[in-house]
Amino acid sequence: MASLKQRCDDDNIGSITNGIKALVESRDVRSVPSEYTFIRNPNNDDEADLNDPDHSIPIIDFSLLTSDSPQQRSKILHDLQKACQEWGFFLLINHGVGESLMKRMIEMCRDFFNMPAEEKPEIISNNKGANRSVLEHIMYGTSFNVAIDKVLLWRDFIKVISHPHFNSPHKPQGFSHSDLHELAVYALLMCSLRCILSFNLYDIIQLSMIFVIVVTNGKYKSVRHRAVVNNTKTRISIAVPHGPSVDTVVVPLPELLEKEGRSPVYSGMSYKDYIELQQSSKCYMKSSIDMITI
Repeated sequence: MASLKQRCDDDNIGSITNGIKALVESRDVRSVPSEYTFIRNPNNDDEADLNDPDHSIPIIDFSLLTSDSPQQRSKILHDLQKACQEWGFFLLINHGVGESLMKRMIEMCRDFFNMPAEEKPEIISNNKGANRSVLEHIMYGTSFNVAIDKVLLWRDFIKVISHPHFNSPHKPQGFSHSDLHELAVYALLMCSLRCILSFNLYDIIQLSMIFVIVVTNGKYKSVRHRAVVNNTKTRISIAVPHGPSVDTVVVPLPELLEKEGRSPVYSGMSYKDYIELQQSSKCYMKSSIDMITI
């Protein structure tokens, strides 16, 4: 596999280290470069009827989880369990994070991505490009992992992801994925984040939380979802992942296995090892979760 810089030089589209923003602002770019082109699967593009109440994204009221009413707490816990089992994705309201703070975070992200490319490495002095550690506190780059990506993702990131708009009739698509963390909270702006349930796509435009599947032994699953590029405005995502310490061994809960009389579906692995596996070249043809399936 040619190095990313060689691939970019061969196609005369410039160094990708400057990111997608520099690419789309280049006067020489008139169409999506080959590095960002992949074959779409038409079976995954069935649009759901968003007016169907059965297709409404579950809404969880965070304030009810601490309600003084046992009935309210019981109901919201039931709703939360159902959302995690059937969707793996839900909208969170009354979460206590102020709107002004969320807007300020978005503005700071936008300010960073709008900086000249030559100024960004000065801020992110520990950036190691394709050789960076996934555990670095600050990380700036493009795509997902340029050392192993066969097709590059249409995004730049600083532990925050930006999908710049690109006005082209053949616009790039976001890759579907599931989240590696036990719990992730996403603040979305100018979003089309789509989650896939029974091969249908549902647009999501608020806040979401996603559980993945190891601890629950496959009972709660992280639904596949993808970012959809907007041809008029830039999409910015702020992900706030929550997980254990890096040395914690993540395994299916013994209490859950005993209660349901089931054997573990997944082998145990430290959180650090799992994150590194998920980011490695081993996961190009097979997902990390499949690789730890017993």
